[in-house]
Amino acid sequence: MRKTTATILSVIAFTALSITGTAGIFACDKTPLSAEADTVSAKLLCPDTYAQYLALQSPSSVATANGYLAITDGNTLYVYDESGNVYRSFTADTDKIGNVCFDNAGNVYYLADLFVYKLPLASLRAGTPTPEKLSDFGCAGFMIEGTNLYYTTGNKIGAYSLTDGTIKTLKTETDPIGSALAFFNDTLYYFCESSGQNALHAIHPNETGSDADTFVTAFPMQVRSVAIAGNQFCFTTRNGDFYAYNHTELRASEHLDLVTPLQTDAGNYVSLGSCNDKVYAIQAKNIRLYATEDTKFTDYEISASSSAPHRLSGATDVCLSEDKLLIADSGNGRISVYDTDEESFMTPIETEQTAPRLSAYGDTVLVSSTSAVLYSLSEKNYGKTLSTLTNEEIKGNIVGSVSLYDRYYLLTDENHCYVLSKESGSWQWTETEKQITRRATAFTADVYGSLYVAYDNAAVYRFTETELTSTDGNGEKILDGLLETDKLASDYATNLYALSGGVLQKYTPDTNGYIAAETFAPDYNLVKDDSPTLRSFAFGVEENETYLLYAGDYLVKTDELSLPTVMPVPVGNAATDLFAKETASFALTKVSKGAILIEFDLAALPSAEYFPYVAFERCGEEVTAVRMGTENGYAILAVQGKNTNKYKTYLALESDCSDLALDEYKTEHEQALAGHLINDVSLFKFPCLTQQLILTDLPRGEQVTIIGEVNNLDHGYYEIRYTTEAGEQTGYIPKVFITLFDGSSPTPETTVIGNTDADKDSVWRMVYLILGLGAIGILIDVLLLRKEKPEDQDEQENE
Repeated sequence: MRKTTATILSVIAFTALSITGTAGIFACDKTPLSAEADTVSAKLLCPDTYAQYLALQSPSSVATANGYLAITDGNTLYVYDESGNVYRSFTADTDKIGNVCFDNAGNVYYLADLFVYKLPLASLRAGTPTPEKLSDFGCAGFMIEGTNLYYTTGNKIGAYSLTDGTIKTLKTETDPIGSALAFFNDTLYYFCESSGQNALHAIHPNETGSDADTFVTAFPMQVRSVAIAGNQFCFTTRNGDFYAYNHTELRASEHLDLVTPLQTDAGNYVSLGSCNDKVYAIQAKNIRLYATEDTKFTDYEISASSSAPHRLSGATDVCLSEDKLLIADSGNGRISVYDTDEESFMTPIETEQTAPRLSAYGDTVLVSSTSAVLYSLSEKNYGKTLSTLTNEEIKGNIVGSVSLYDRYYLLTDENHCYVLSKESGSWQWTETEKQITRRATAFTADVYGSLYVAYDNAAVYRFTETELTSTDGNGEKILDGLLETDKLASDYATNLYALSGGVLQKYTPDTNGYIAAETFAPDYNLVKDDSPTLRSFAFGVEENETYLLYAGDYLVKTDELSLPTVMPVPVGNAATDLFAKETASFALTKVSKGAILIEFDLAALPSAEYFPYVAFERCGEEVTAVRMGTENGYAILAVQGKNTNKYKTYLALESDCSDLALDEYKTEHEQALAGHLINDVSLFKFPCLTQQLILTDLPRGEQVTIIGEVNNLDHGYYEIRYTTEAGEQTGYIPKVFITLFDGSSPTPETTVIGNTDADKDSVWRMVYLILGLGAIGILIDVLLLRKEKPEDQDEQENE
């Protein structure tokens, strides 16, 4: 869904409610409808699958097959089931598990104390893992290809049949054979170790044993692990280095040094595993993915935390701004940016802030910890520092910041309030020291412009902007008995959410303030922890989605909170009433400053169940609108955009609208007047030039009956009565399209101008001619103004 940012008169577009929110309060009977979820759904966002979240301590081997991934870590075997997006584990009765492999029959094999064990995946899925020790052959390493298990022991290579359990020796060497094995194109590769070097050999196993041994090439280093994928020969050394070579070139050379590697990387690599054209490379506490087609490591990484672009490390906070979710990725020294529409990560913003709090507005984000830095999110200046408030300038410890339309508010535990606003093209800070003895602990705001502060006396107070920035502004106590909270937020209905000790508590407005309503302790299968701790959360007012940040760097999206939103407003009878070809009533109304306007697509309304949502805005000042009806506690409005004659249609809470007295904008004629159209024109159902609300089209020269007029709008309008085949209709036409002159020839009269007799009829004809030319000029201007502008031009004018 495309979101827009627009201005109506001085309406300042507001972003989707961030974690720091924005405020005001609904009366109890004016609460907007809630987007209730039939069933709770949750999705892991970072990274794409749970497979990458595994807190590894000392991994040693990895294998993949048929939608399964196996990892050995110490004496634990982890098996990831892609179909269920879940890890299952088995702990062996040994100090350490060695390498791991799959067969084609649904079994996983692992090495423990020099012996191979088979573990059926069915038993692991059932929660009753039952490993079975194979024959009493000991080995240093093994691999499975087809129905055979190949292994090395001492200076011998053997084969064990998985079908009948027979064992045979394939090759015996003079020098010791390493544990590294690889199978590629019907060929088994192994290494002979001698004097710190390795010689790569190849054999072709057959029913009787194998054919003659073939020397491939010499390696000037000792090889620890090998994998062949996508015609690349990849290996790790005893020193922990990773190498990738073209397999064909390697076989054609007598020594490794004669071939140029495709990729090298020093990084404490332990072992490798392969799958198609991908290679899994184990490091000390993580597993990276190497793509042979690109000859480089990807962002995919199995670990508890990561510095990869789409991974988090020690994340502390999240906030939402329009379609951008911002994460304080503290361990990586950056702000990670997630596009919620595209469901992908953008380029992160580097920052030196430690464990910061976030708030965002439009194309900016404020990052604060001991100091505060404002960064740009715009495409042109992405990541640029726009303003800084240093540690030396801040009194006390920052407890939070909020974005309130075109301003940021920052509060400390010593009750110093700092306001950041844009003045004459640059961002400026102002400071207020409040005279309050209680210490602030958390800070947020709601979408209507009210600000909320939690204090160390277990109470929450609500402030207006003026009260917060006044030294003696105490605010209004709305909630008592709130335990120390880590974060506050407010939704579209001004419900408050307090996070404390990993538990999220919802509080709802009541006649005497706020009361506890519901406790959320989200614990999803996506978060693999015995007691997952919720660290931060964020939501908006457009979508019923909450973003949860857990300790351990889990980022989850859920609809469990069933948030009220600006979007699901039922159409009811509104479409029938608006589009009926009959006389309608209207009123001019004043929409109060700070009210929320919900723009909807009028053209799409007739076939819609809910008002077709486009965007929402907040009135920066009082707005005059045409109220065309009411529905579900909302006024249906038409408003002319600033610097454009294009009308937009909105919903606004009835409580935010105040109708003008009829005599302030409408005059009803005691006696009807006859008027004539000076051009082809449309008869509008309401006094606003909106194409979808045309009752009928009238030809030039047509006579109409004027019964009243409406002023105080973009144009003056005549209210006219007109009779068609369907009967008598009443509607509105701009005054400039109607002349009261009927065009007939009046009876000539003589008058004296100066000392000369003159024909009064000729004088008046000249006057009418001049007025007519003037009206035509105005008409041309009106028609030009009514001409549709390109959407991007209109949006540009509204910025």
